[in-house]
Amino acid sequence: MLRTDVKNTLMYQRLQSAIGRKNLENIIANDNIITANGQIRHYNDDIEVKKTTLRYHNIGLKEFYDNYEEILEYFKTKRKDKVALIDQLIQDKAIVWTSKYPVYSSALRPEGINVESYFFSPLNHI
Repeated sequence: MLRTDVKNTLMYQRLQSAIGRKNLENIIANDNIITANGQIRHYNDDIEVKKTTLRYHNIGLKEFYDNYEEILEYFKTKRKDKVALIDQLIQDKAIVWTSKYPVYSSALRPEGINVESYFFSPLNHI
């Protein structure tokens, strides 16, 4: 899973910056269906991808994780101005991905109150 704690929300944003927000959304989208027999039926096997940047379209998080380096190497050729950032993301794979979800105590989440409302930090929306 992509990490969702504060430090690694930054990594998600860096990943978006490196390969593009739409590209990342297209990669992690997974409209595939798992049948009753446990087989994966692709959402649209006949889709013809016209843009080369959609090469990894609709593979989902598992396939993205399994092919992380390959995908980022591919985007190095497409986004030459982001090569240094992509190289850093490849090195930081262990920081970008995790198998744990941190849960912070509400005592650690900033909150406030004023005349008009009671509000929480934007961290609560992550």
